[in-house]
Amino acid sequence: MVSNIWTDSVTKNIKCSIFIDHMESKFLIRLFMAFSLSLILLSMNSFSINAQVSTGHMNYVNTLEWSPNGELLLSGATDQSAKIWKADGDLVETKKSSQGPNGSVLDVEWIDNERFLTADANQLVFGWEINNMDPIYEFNRHNGFVKAISFDPSSSNVSEPRIVSGGDGSNVFDYNLLAGDKLFDINNVIRDHDQVKRVTTINFSEDGNRIIIGGEDGYFRIYEVSGTNINLLGSKNIEEKILSSDIDFNGDRVIISGETGIYSFQITEFGVPIEIGSKLELNCMSTCLNTDIKFDQNNSKVAFAIDNSILIYDWDENLGIGERLLEVQTTSLGFEDSIKTYSIDWHPDGNKIAFGLGANIYVTDLLGQNTLFSQGELPQESNSIFYIGSGIVILIVMIIITRMVIQTFRK
Repeated sequence: MVSNIWTDSVTKNIKCSIFIDHMESKFLIRLFMAFSLSLILLSMNSFSINAQVSTGHMNYVNTLEWSPNGELLLSGATDQSAKIWKADGDLVETKKSSQGPNGSVLDVEWIDNERFLTADANQLVFGWEINNMDPIYEFNRHNGFVKAISFDPSSSNVSEPRIVSGGDGSNVFDYNLLAGDKLFDINNVIRDHDQVKRVTTINFSEDGNRIIIGGEDGYFRIYEVSGTNINLLGSKNIEEKILSSDIDFNGDRVIISGETGIYSFQITEFGVPIEIGSKLELNCMSTCLNTDIKFDQNNSKVAFAIDNSILIYDWDENLGIGERLLEVQTTSLGFEDSIKTYSIDWHPDGNKIAFGLGANIYVTDLLGQNTLFSQGELPQESNSIFYIGSGIVILIVMIIITRMVIQTFRK
């Protein structure tokens, strides 16, 4: 009798243990399934958010430029794409830059109202045509980021435009892009700049007779263009990194942006740069990290995109930078200090400018009326990683607590 009671007790304990183990397994499986479903829903939510702004850029806008007739705006971004927009903000089409981890579009340049160039961080320069999804030109001799491109305006109506491009690496190249077969003819290889420091800015004068090249070594150099030849005329060291520059319509006035200020120069007929006016001090936190500078079409105003500010000044060819006409603080548009503006360009009518801010594009007039031109979405990987990591920690804690409770029942 005692033996039967002991046997029944052991059997019940075994069944109870099996039941508890079974329930534990079911609970843990359901817990894991619920956690997996939560991650899927989080991913679907992120996708739906991105889908709502799919026409805009999905990362920082690095560069933009209005077409010569002012009917289109071209923008390039870290999302490896260049986008063409109508003047009212409607998207025309998207061009994908070279594939790979370094395909960010760093500079764009219109050739005419139908063709344009992109320079990317994957060492390539592409030439594109609207309504043609494949590049019509390609240059692949750079061995680092291509930060700056400029084309000779006097060659804009021919099928083989002349381009100068540079960035990381040892050389600045001067070449003609050949239509149809993605080939090129190299005219010159310019090796005057510091071979370690990056070339940051290149500008042809409107008549194609001069080129200004500046870089992180602090020098900007003036070149004379004669046929296929390029000759160094003069240079100037501003003793700080050059971030951007522009040359006026006549090719004899230059504005240079360094890390601490804006400099104005007259270029003599012999190519010697002479500073005019006073340096415009910039009020960045320590040094400015990014700037973009553009003359308007009439050489009467200059616009600056500097970290968190858009500035417009009068310009006098003899006195340099004059009175400030407008200042737009990007924080007034609801952005944090960490969101910078990297690019700016005048509309050909001279009455408004476009600028990139984060993944968005804005247009402002001379009265400071800002219009959201294109809304983008900066990547949110860091938030997703945080949520997933937190979810994993919570799952582990729930499993530990569940096993502790089950062990208590077993006792």
